Amino acid sequence: MPELKRTFTAGKMNKDVDERMVPKNEYVDALNIEVNTSESSNVGTVQTLKGNTALTSTFASTATCVGTIARDSNNTIYWLVSDSGKNTTSSKTYTHTGPISITHNIYSDYIMEYDENEDETNYVVVENYKVESNVTVASDEDLFLYISNLNGGNDLRSTGIQPGMIVTCGGNKTTTIKSIEYNAPNWKVLVEDYMTTSIGDTVTFELPTNKRALGFSHFVSEKPNKLITGINIIDDLLFWTDGITEPKKINIKRCKYGSQQMLPNTYPNGTNLYATLLVVNGQMPSSTNGRLAPITTYTSANTYVPLSYRETTVIKKSPTTPLVLTMSSTTKADVVEDGNIIVDSTVEIPDSTNGLGTSSSDFFFSGQNRLAFGSTTPSLTFPQKMDWENGDTIEFYPDDEDAGNENDVLVTATISSIVNGDTFQFTIQSISTQVVKPFTTYRAKLKQADPLFEFKFPRFAYRWKYEDGEYSTYSPFSEVAFLPDKFDYLPKKGFNLGMTNNLRYLLLSGFKPKTTPLDVVEIDILYKESNSPNVYTVETIKSPSGYVESLETYEYEGDESWFGKVNDQENPNTLTTEDRLVSVNSFVNASITVSGNQYYKLNNEFGAANVKIGDKIEFTGGQVTGLASPVLISGIDLLNGGTYVSLTANGAAVVVVATSLEGEFKSTRVSAVSPAVFVNDPQGSLEVKTDMIHATLPSNQLLRPFDNVPIKALSQEVTGNRVVYGNYTQNYDLKSKSNNIIKTGFQADIAVRKNVRDNVRFDDLTTLRDPNDGSTVPFWNVLNSLIEVPSQPERSLKSLRDYQIGVVYSDEYGRQTPVQTHESGVVRISKGKADKYNEFRIKLNDSLNSTNPPIAPAFATHYKYYVKENSNEYYNLAMDRFYSAEDGNIWLSFPSSERNKVDEETFLILKKQHDTDIFVSEEAKYKILAISNEAPLFIKTKIDTFGTISTTFGVSGEPKYQAQHVDVKDSLFSSSFQDALTAQERVLRVSSGSSISKFYDIAAITSLGNGFRRVTSRKAFGIDMSFTTDDGTNSGNINSGLSIELATKKTKTLPEFEGRFFVKIFKDGVFEKNILSKAPAKQYLTTSTITMGQSSKISPNLGNFTGLGLADVVLRRNRWRNGTFTGDGAVVPNRSWFVTNDNPDNNGGDTSPALSPFTGAADSSLTLMYYDVPDGGTSFDWGISNHGNNVNASAIDLQRAKKMTNIGQLFRFKGDDTIYKITTASEHSVKVFSTGDTFGYGDENSNRAVVIKFHFEPPLNSPTTTNDATGKPHTGYDPRTHNAEGTNGNTYGNPAADTWQGTTNNASGRAWATGGQNNNNEYRRTIEFLEEFTADESYSSDNPAIWETEPKENVDIDLYNEASETFPIDLEWNPYLGQFVSNFYFGSFNITNYYNCFSFANGVESNRIRDDYNAPTIDKGPKASTVLAEQYKQEQRKSGLIYSGIYNSTSGINNLNQFIQAEKITKDINPTYGSIQKLYSKETNLNVLCEDRIIKVLANKDALYNADGNTNITSTNNVLGSATPYAGDYGISTNPESFAVDQYRAYFTDKSRGAVIRLSRDGITAISDHGMSDYFEDNLKPNNISLIGSFDDNKDLYNITIKNTDNNTGNTASFSEKVRGWVTFQSWQQEAGVSLNNKFYTYNNANLYEHYKNETRNNFYGTDYDSSICFMFNDSPSSVKNFSSINYEGTQSKVNQNLTDNQYYNNSASLGWYAESIETDLETGSVNEFINKENKWFNYIKGNKENTLANLDVKQFSTQGIGMLQSVTSTEVEKREFTFRVQDLGDTD
Repeated sequence: MPELKRTFTAGKMNKDVDERMVPKNEYVDALNIEVNTSESSNVGTVQTLKGNTALTSTFASTATCVGTIARDSNNTIYWLVSDSGKNTTSSKTYTHTGPISITHNIYSDYIMEYDENEDETNYVVVENYKVESNVTVASDEDLFLYISNLNGGNDLRSTGIQPGMIVTCGGNKTTTIKSIEYNAPNWKVLVEDYMTTSIGDTVTFELPTNKRALGFSHFVSEKPNKLITGINIIDDLLFWTDGITEPKKINIKRCKYGSQQMLPNTYPNGTNLYATLLVVNGQMPSSTNGRLAPITTYTSANTYVPLSYRETTVIKKSPTTPLVLTMSSTTKADVVEDGNIIVDSTVEIPDSTNGLGTSSSDFFFSGQNRLAFGSTTPSLTFPQKMDWENGDTIEFYPDDEDAGNENDVLVTATISSIVNGDTFQFTIQSISTQVVKPFTTYRAKLKQADPLFEFKFPRFAYRWKYEDGEYSTYSPFSEVAFLPDKFDYLPKKGFNLGMTNNLRYLLLSGFKPKTTPLDVVEIDILYKESNSPNVYTVETIKSPSGYVESLETYEYEGDESWFGKVNDQENPNTLTTEDRLVSVNSFVNASITVSGNQYYKLNNEFGAANVKIGDKIEFTGGQVTGLASPVLISGIDLLNGGTYVSLTANGAAVVVVATSLEGEFKSTRVSAVSPAVFVNDPQGSLEVKTDMIHATLPSNQLLRPFDNVPIKALSQEVTGNRVVYGNYTQNYDLKSKSNNIIKTGFQADIAVRKNVRDNVRFDDLTTLRDPNDGSTVPFWNVLNSLIEVPSQPERSLKSLRDYQIGVVYSDEYGRQTPVQTHESGVVRISKGKADKYNEFRIKLNDSLNSTNPPIAPAFATHYKYYVKENSNEYYNLAMDRFYSAEDGNIWLSFPSSERNKVDEETFLILKKQHDTDIFVSEEAKYKILAISNEAPLFIKTKIDTFGTISTTFGVSGEPKYQAQHVDVKDSLFSSSFQDALTAQERVLRVSSGSSISKFYDIAAITSLGNGFRRVTSRKAFGIDMSFTTDDGTNSGNINSGLSIELATKKTKTLPEFEGRFFVKIFKDGVFEKNILSKAPAKQYLTTSTITMGQSSKISPNLGNFTGLGLADVVLRRNRWRNGTFTGDGAVVPNRSWFVTNDNPDNNGGDTSPALSPFTGAADSSLTLMYYDVPDGGTSFDWGISNHGNNVNASAIDLQRAKKMTNIGQLFRFKGDDTIYKITTASEHSVKVFSTGDTFGYGDENSNRAVVIKFHFEPPLNSPTTTNDATGKPHTGYDPRTHNAEGTNGNTYGNPAADTWQGTTNNASGRAWATGGQNNNNEYRRTIEFLEEFTADESYSSDNPAIWETEPKENVDIDLYNEASETFPIDLEWNPYLGQFVSNFYFGSFNITNYYNCFSFANGVESNRIRDDYNAPTIDKGPKASTVLAEQYKQEQRKSGLIYSGIYNSTSGINNLNQFIQAEKITKDINPTYGSIQKLYSKETNLNVLCEDRIIKVLANKDALYNADGNTNITSTNNVLGSATPYAGDYGISTNPESFAVDQYRAYFTDKSRGAVIRLSRDGITAISDHGMSDYFEDNLKPNNISLIGSFDDNKDLYNITIKNTDNNTGNTASFSEKVRGWVTFQSWQQEAGVSLNNKFYTYNNANLYEHYKNETRNNFYGTDYDSSICFMFNDSPSSVKNFSSINYEGTQSKVNQNLTDNQYYNNSASLGWYAESIETDLETGSVNEFINKENKWFNYIKGNKENTLANLDVKQFSTQGIGMLQSVTSTEVEKREFTFRVQDLGDTD
């Protein structure tokens, strides 16, 4: 009979075609079967599946696996577990004040390990993230609460709580655990805010979601039914990212150790594990092993630190504080005197014989011979103890302050013996022949070692190395380690010796601050020079790796510097203290009592920014009881949103009884000076003893201010030994916690720092050693006695600069914003601060309202300042000499070594006076007019005089103003002036006493034949010759006593010109004051004179002299008439000068001018009238210098007027040496009287004058203690009351007998000095106008003037440099130390440690070594940042990739935490492809699975494109190269959890397109199209499904679990590459799956199951399931067939027990295969059991339809139709292999 046979060789399901079209050997559906298609004997067989076996039973139904990974290298599997269920650890009755029922629940997340080799499961990480318990002791508004110790003694681990957890109790009020103390039988939990609790209250402790080491439960709550798919293992490092929190990483080995060492592994009354402990250097940090600072949180010796989020984030915290530099110019520093270290002293050798019987004169002698090399001297006692040691070299100098260089050394000797620190014996090394007898007094000086970094500006920083080899970014760099010397800038030396580094002792400390992460194991001390981008390591300090008994006695493998140096009790340390006022009126009227201690609130504005424990307070108001000085801060706490402090005095609490309290904080910085060692300094210290440096660090590290590790990322992969993240989030929104936009402003100014360099000794932190007698005194007594030491070079901020302040905010891990700035942050430092020690004082505020306190961004935990100062280089130049220029300007000479510092576009700024240390505060800026590399000819031309001879001149050749020759007696040319006849370049000048003319070039000397020779000048004589006549004019009478000098000009190259270049600048009053006025041998040349007359008869009733001048003295208005007249009057010559008190601002004139000409404060002004009769005109248009053109004044009067109106003009009264300077001047025309006066002389047109009024200094009545305008003492001369002669030098005659405005000593009422009256009744005083004249105008100085170049045009770039340490926004609390570890408060003033020059306190500011051209300069800061042009905000780079630094275990490099933005570390994918969901590294390429496309990115190579579009692969430095999409419009949608990989193939789903995809070498293939496209189209797209993919290496199956998340129903479909189709559905639903070593594992409730290990078939996760298969018999589908029987070859059939049918095979029931249904298009049937016949299982098909005569179909047999066996199902317990065959009984027709 015909037979239809199916062998299932195709081995796959087909649900896509019509049932009649299903290919032969394929089947429609299968469940829990496998088809063996091998070439073995079981070809084409269908088999049931072996079950899976639980390898762990750790977790309950509340747990779930959220991610897994296999590690092939050591045959282990790791999985991530979230357990949201509460596990009751303890439930008991606790008796305290009464019975309490306590339920203590702990919630945990885990990372687990399965070791296939050992077949064991290990806990890698256990994190207790939530605890529920009950309060055991009530509290009322206290800062603590109590919970039970659970009978766990003082082992805190039993509770599961830890510092940092959020506490919720009593009305849902929340606070945070600060620390925990054991208070048997309870744990006392200290919290940040007040809480009121009752016994039995439920209290919850929970870690914030962003503070969890694992955070898996939070992931599940945020992304239910999702997996963490970004998981990788590199060596022992497990990385993962969940797209919600920080990317994380753990060290598997250490975490296992921290988990497995928790013995016992269960809590005392429950089953939960203890939290994993932190393991560092093979030990667990605790309070007793010395590895960490003391942990007061835990008091048990067996208590350790739990692993926290701080250790599991990929990003690593970096140092925020710079190193503390302790610097000294000497290596000796124990004894201090007057602020200076005593390493040298004057010593007198005793006159009497000493104990050795040697006389004083024999100390360096043996008999008459000087001691030889190696000889030992007698003992010598010094007047004080010296800081010398055996072996030190001492140099003996003459007792002369100027002696001190190596050429002055008389004796060099080494110390061979010391007694009591003041008595020494020496061994001679060398002795000078200048040592003679007797020579009793020497200056002994310690010979210092060479300085460190002598010609460098070094900075130091540090970085931390973590346990897994990651390095942090650099700490802020220190200030430059530079100690300048005293100012010593000599042109002959060519450089500034004060700007050489005098550093000989350098201690670096503070590299292990209290904020140091616990897993830091090494610290690199770093070194950088200012002129180099290179950073070097100086020293690597290793943490201890062994057990330490105590800090005082430690034995370990590590570096001493880790704990700091041990104090030498015999040599107490030395401190440098700096006392600065921090705040005024810092207290407000608020206090609170905490645990019996009184706390006082600080002003909110002040906060706790600059206050620390130990600060002193000086009260300025309020009443204090129990006050003892000093009052110190003993505690700081943040209470109720404010900052409170507790106060003590002499150890006793200070109680304030007033309603308000005002006080000033004085924060005293105490830093050690050599040998600055601390008693077990927990912050570390290292002495730098050499300037040798070690390895150079990569240059990119300086470009790494922070690591831009994504804040969160969805995908992760490792390629090229780097971690790559995709679809990541970076940056933050600058918004507050209330979502307001942050607008930061600044309150910035310059604080002037005092220079305090007094050194004091200390025995401990409360007492010090008095520097005078060494006695012990209270610390503050010595501190208060510190005084400022002026004029020391100190660090400062450069003046004449504009600074722009900016701020950078950072998160907990150091990620920084760009610089945020505002116009309020501009600070200008004027030149007036050049002689100060400047520093920034900055406070943040709200830029929209500067009175509002600042608001920090919600993300920020820290901030620091940056500064922009973009000026170019500047230079200092030491002036050698100055010379007058031919055009009246000044030539300056400088050393040629400084030539390159200037060009003709340079401006010079005078900073310091010549020959003094006085700062030039004026602007004093000069444009360079010319530069000469050699001395200009005018300077080199010198005068060789032939002599100066007093003589008389010929009448026609008198030396007068405007003349051009003089006639000199011929006899002089045969004697003194003989050589002048033949000399070249001859000159002449005329003098009379102190009045000297200029030199005039001689054109010719000719004989007149009358006994005279005519000396003719090349030009007419100028106004400087006016002193030669009685009226200063050419027509005046020649004065007697004149002398003439003839000389010749010669060009001379003087030694002072060698090695110099010359710069010409403008000569002004500032230059004269600060340079010329300091020149020696100054003289003053009279350039013009004015003789003042008084042309009036004085009224007989003169009155008295009062105040500033005359009273009741009237000058009659008719006395200004030209010509002569009779009566009561006098003649006034035309064009004459006379005194008046007329106001030049009165245009109308003063008709009654008084006679008091000297007015103003302290007689400091003079008014002169010039009487001039113009030729008609009635308007006020006359004048001398600036009022109209109708001027009848003579040319010389015009010159005189200009002198009087020249600001800065010097003058004196003839015969007196006091010199005055004009400060202001004014001029006006006046009308003196009108017509018709009583005397009849009122001609309005002829009575006019000009009045000039000028102010001068010093005043006339100045005492002799006052200096005049040139700095000389005032002589006391007063022209109103003294004549010009005087007596006794500068002591003048009796005013009563010798006055100008004096008494009525004659009949006519005239009261003038004898000889003062001339024929015209004029009475006169003469003013001489002066110019400075220096006989030797150029001079050099050992303290030269210093000029500074103005920087050229600024560089206009927005580059900001780091200017401060990183300040915390809130006080930082270290729970393991039980204390605050920072003293700053956001919104307070901060003093930055940014400096860019050294100030010598004399105006000189320098940033350059030796002020030498091209020498190193102080950089503006090693670290830089900038502003961002666009708005800074958070970015979710959904299509972006970012990658880390490289990892190389062989070389020990782990840069996986380094994400350096300055480098190319990102790549963007076309955003049209959708967001990145999964990264997969394949064959050195990186496959990027986006929502809508799959991209191939070349890794560590790139593609070059040819013209035809083809590509060539090339090597490149690019980590990620070209990105090319695969052909095919498929992606992974948003289901990366569907991804699974097998060797070079990857599988995943595209939910949006209803497809399952394979990515292989042939590209993208939709494997759902292999007979299952309709099925997946229908089942993948619903929103309520989850898709979990895995690959079964054992069966080579891709398994995709499709689960309905609403009812948790679903199954798993399996795809096989062997049959290129979907083999079966499986009843199990995986949480995740993984393969290892040809074994397949899945998870259920986070427990690990191994498949195919359970011999019980179809038993999955402990549940039995059926197997089924549905297949078609569709041969000849158009023919109708009758199916009579069915048989199969295989294992046991199902047997139904039947004891009544007389059959034997069914006497007992058996489970096995059966045909549940057989369906055709016409009928259905079934075979409920089979009978074994001839090794086949056989039975007839029984139709399901019951036939009657009425419905009998004669064509019907058992089953008729197109055959389809829908299913063959087995329910037997023990299933075996089988084959299945169906027979066709024949055609119906």
